[in-house]
Amino acid sequence: MSATLSPETLAQLPLLATLGDAERAALAPRLVRKTVKRNSIVLKYGSSGLSMFFILDGVVRITRTDGSGKTLILLELGQGGF
Repeated sequence: MSATLSPETLAQLPLLATLGDAERAALAPRLVRKTVKRNSIVLKYGSSGLSMFFILDGVVRITRTDGSGKTLILLELGQGGF
């Protein structure tokens, strides 16, 4: 599912909360909401990222596989994370 984000939603994100109403209103149409299924890979290590992701709901795990094939959790980000 994809849709644009509202200025009110942006106001709930710590990184964007300090923007003024007019700034959030100008930014909102440029952002797209994307729902990702549980355990999906959003970005692979070493690939170039052309997007910024804000977490509106749920948890994102940043993982890396070690030399023995074990998955290591490096970081967990929740609502408001980016």
